[in-house]
Amino acid sequence: MKRIFLATVIGLATLATHASEMGISAQQAYEKVQQQGGKVLLVDVRDPLQ
Repeated sequence: MKRIFLATVIGLATLATHASEMGISAQQAYEKVQQQGGKVLLVDVRDPLQ
C-alpha cells in the first residue's frame, strides 16, 4: 500500500514539472544530464511519427 501511495504522489508531483519541461531539444536534454552529474533519467515519449 505504501508503494502505491508513494508512486501516486510522485506521479502527481511530476505532472507540473512535465508540463513546464515539454519540448526540449536533444542539446538541452544533454546539458540537463551533464548539470546533474548523470543523475537524471530522461524518457522519450514522442510519437513514433515525430
